[in-house]
Amino acid sequence: MMNSADKQVRVYRAADSPKGVLDGESVAVLGYGHLGRTAALNLRDSGAKVRIGNREDEYARQARAEGFEVVPIAAAAADDVVFVLLPDEVIPAVFGGEIAPALKPGSAIAFGSGYSLAFGLIHPPEAVDVLLVAPRMAGSSARARYVAGQGFWACIGVEADRSGRAQQRMLGLAAGLGVLRAGAIQMSAKMEATLDLFVEQTFGAVLGTAIMTAFEVARDDGIPAEALVLEMYRSGEMEAVFQAFRETGFFRSAEDHGPTAVFGGITRTMAMDRGAMTESFREILRDIKSGGFAQRFQEEAGNGYPMLEFARAMMHGYSPISTAEDRLRRLTSSNAGSSGGPSAELSDPMAHQASIESTQRVAAGRGSSPSISSEPRTPWAARLIRAPGRAWTVWKHAPAGTPWKYKLVCAGVHLKALLRLAPVKYDFGGRVVLVTGAASGIGRATAEAFARAGAKVALTSRDMKQLEAIAEQLRSTGVKVSTHHLDVTDRGEAFAVIDTVAKEFGRLDILVNNAGIGQCLRLEDLQWEDTRKIVDTNLMGIIHCIQAALPIMKQQGSGQIINVSSTAGHKGIPFLSVYCATKFAVRGLTESLRMELHKEGIELISVCPGTTDTNFFRRAITNGKGWYLKSPWTHGPDGVAERILHASARHKREVVLTPEGKMMVIINKFAPRLIDFMTLKVAAKE
Repeated sequence: MMNSADKQVRVYRAADSPKGVLDGESVAVLGYGHLGRTAALNLRDSGAKVRIGNREDEYARQARAEGFEVVPIAAAAADDVVFVLLPDEVIPAVFGGEIAPALKPGSAIAFGSGYSLAFGLIHPPEAVDVLLVAPRMAGSSARARYVAGQGFWACIGVEADRSGRAQQRMLGLAAGLGVLRAGAIQMSAKMEATLDLFVEQTFGAVLGTAIMTAFEVARDDGIPAEALVLEMYRSGEMEAVFQAFRETGFFRSAEDHGPTAVFGGITRTMAMDRGAMTESFREILRDIKSGGFAQRFQEEAGNGYPMLEFARAMMHGYSPISTAEDRLRRLTSSNAGSSGGPSAELSDPMAHQASIESTQRVAAGRGSSPSISSEPRTPWAARLIRAPGRAWTVWKHAPAGTPWKYKLVCAGVHLKALLRLAPVKYDFGGRVVLVTGAASGIGRATAEAFARAGAKVALTSRDMKQLEAIAEQLRSTGVKVSTHHLDVTDRGEAFAVIDTVAKEFGRLDILVNNAGIGQCLRLEDLQWEDTRKIVDTNLMGIIHCIQAALPIMKQQGSGQIINVSSTAGHKGIPFLSVYCATKFAVRGLTESLRMELHKEGIELISVCPGTTDTNFFRRAITNGKGWYLKSPWTHGPDGVAERILHASARHKREVVLTPEGKMMVIINKFAPRLIDFMTLKVAAKE
């Protein structure tokens, strides 16, 4: 196999481009999105005669306002050099009907991405030059560098030379864009598309996962969220690291770090399972090169982008990372303002604009289409009509070897996201909420969610150090918070704490019984004291807190008691026998009390999460046996918290989280053997 060192790479610079190559030729830029606008402005400033091909929308209006002639795509495609900067997935839809018929013999068509050519999605006419000029930088950043007299890298190549001038045209286009001031690597469209997709789906995916995972683990252990955001990327240190990669080299730049960082980095890197990562990356590369990814993406586009529902939820929905970023910005701005200087957020407008552009590129995909946030939300009825087709896309393109039951669950998850209405903004202003087990996981996320919704929050846990850290963060946003040590197994302490909270705030509106402990081992390996600990915490602790809260709620004539049970309270899970027993009991307790108290104005709500990405398994009782669940279906504590607020605001009786959890409950009633089989498949020994 030939490695990259065996292949000769040709790099073009400004001296390689003949002068005046595009003189006398009309240039059309198709698409005036982020990259299209930059290309048009740079080419015009370089002396080229440019007009824009674009449909009538806000981008066309912007182009006219900036002095360009705007014509339909078919009309622009008749120019001498046609530069296609439309979104990858859109090009095949318009190429055959609007672009190809208008191309003149002897003209040239250039693409800002090799995607459509690489995977056979389009076939340019035989009489035209086919070029690749693919910038490696997002739109506004590339424009800023051009204006500053600098360049930016690109991949360029000639796919077909029918005029005898294709090479000169390619270099002239690259020079006009400002690319050759930095350099351009010669590359085929197939190689460019593979490179781009591969790095996005491997390096990009791993980096994003690492940031999210490190944030969650460290925050759960008590490190302030703002400090994590600052350390990982907000301080600018990571930018300096990548700049050192660029200027000094990936390995050589390590000399800039201290011995502690080098030792920790190299030892942890060596301990990671690179074999599994390598095989995963190779499978991704095979999928890209075979055209499998392109086929799925085209069907995704044809079915109305069902995956964008998930992307929108991540980008615009609640996230602890986004919340920490916002708090840090406010703190930075206020601190800078008090000292009389400009805020850090506004001190470098070029860097701020570049960060916005970078976000937009991630949202839009490959930098040529508008950001997701600019797309109108599809009406709910329209989404309902499209739902079957989208679910079929998910089913059809699930990874090879995926069992049908998992495909069914994945399709259900997509349908849920597809049909979800706009996020609800809850208002719990003035309400007093007490949360047990609020130091981490679901309890912490729930307390923070109620605080954001305007509630006054009482945090209880055995970990007072962590509670105080959380309370300090919430108080910095203006929320009224109190913290209390509470071991729910201590009946006397439960009564004392709840009475204190009611006196401090004047009432108690919502009690969230979240504190709990798990077990991950066979029943015969569970010690008697551990069995009592699970029962006392998960069941008796809830009873203690409810008994303490009921007189207060009855006196005020209203209240909500939210008991966090589990899908394991609907279906037994192997190696969690006593834990499941307590969760079944919590559901029974909730149902009984709901009927007992219906005339008292007190609501009982049961919330049943599935496998949640918290410290549950790390803190569960194992006695060294190490049983755990390898469930493919997990959700974060913030999602559970959002559903708890939803249940409270909508006065739900019971909420079973996630489509797979609901499906398990339903199928268990009609096909319990099937659910037994599926459940056993996700149990394993560590």
